[in-house]
Amino acid sequence: MMPEPKIIQTQWWLMDCSFPSLNWARLRVHVDGRADVLDVDGSLMVFDSQEDAGNHLLEDEYVSLERLTDEDYAELRLDREQLIPPAAQSDRELVPKMFVMRG
Repeated sequence: MMPEPKIIQTQWWLMDCSFPSLNWARLRVHVDGRADVLDVDGSLMVFDSQEDAGNHLLEDEYVSLERLTDEDYAELRLDREQLIPPAAQSDRELVPKMFVMRG
């Protein structure tokens, strides 16, 4: 069994058309430049680059957590400190936490 490539960056994205519910996606960048996206359906998609992965998420109406605006937070009815991405020991445990029905 080959070891998983080293992850050098993890980004969290939210589907903006789901607000105020939280519909998360995780984008990870590997040391070799490839990227993968895990979505709420449990699909793990692999891309040649971070840019390709980000474009995929943008097409699916996701916005990077880092790029949320004050208006987004108002629509979410959350403060910046309250919006924390889901966490788990494995992707299998993470997927059920990636959608939070709100409002």
